[in-house]
Amino acid sequence: MAVDSLVIRDMVQIDEEPATKERITSIPVQPKSMSILKLLLRPPVVIATILIIASLGIQGMLEGLVPLHLVDTLKRPNVNGITFVILGLVFTALVPIVGKVNDMLIDRHGERMRYYVMLIGSLIMILAMVLMSLANAYGVLMVGYSFFALANLCMCIPAQSAYGDFINGAGTDSMARGYSIGVCAWAIGGIVLPSIGSALYSHLGFAKPVIGLSTAASLISMGACLLFIIQDCKHRRSLRVEQA
Repeated sequence: MAVDSLVIRDMVQIDEEPATKERITSIPVQPKSMSILKLLLRPPVVIATILIIASLGIQGMLEGLVPLHLVDTLKRPNVNGITFVILGLVFTALVPIVGKVNDMLIDRHGERMRYYVMLIGSLIMILAMVLMSLANAYGVLMVGYSFFALANLCMCIPAQSAYGDFINGAGTDSMARGYSIGVCAWAIGGIVLPSIGSALYSHLGFAKPVIGLSTAASLISMGACLLFIIQDCKHRRSLRVEQA
């Protein structure tokens, strides 16, 4: 198509050249693709991957340890099923709320708000894990588990949507590759943290592994979000100086 347009441009009269130029520029440009490695080198993708590993890793760890804790410590083996029913209902109720608030904040205040939401989610995660670990009654445990659901969504929803938003903004056609990174992050979190937590539970009980692993994962997530926020603030400050 491009070759035909160039031939036509050489053959037509001078007064017909603008139309030829319009024809050339109207040819659609195919977006370039990015490899998975190049995507992983982009800060938004790296941070989203870290947050997904942390949030879903903690979720997988709790799904294995909470039933053991109910039997061994709280002596409530009959509430295993209802525990996850309650948790599922909390997730179902909070998903649309967290998603709407996240989109609203990004729409009003810009992309940087995504990282504030994930930062707050990481902080809530630490508080929820402390509450769950220190709970000596089933009701208190479920309050902490409900706060965990909120923290998990505040970390996971902005992180998952970051892949699509980054790829759309970059003008590339690597959407499937971006989401495949998110799936791999989910798998890594589901393999690493639950296995470590289960191994530590037999020696240390429930509280120490839960507090230790969740705090470490949440602090790494908070550090990644803070680093992006600080760099974004510096960039915005430099732009104001240049405009002034």
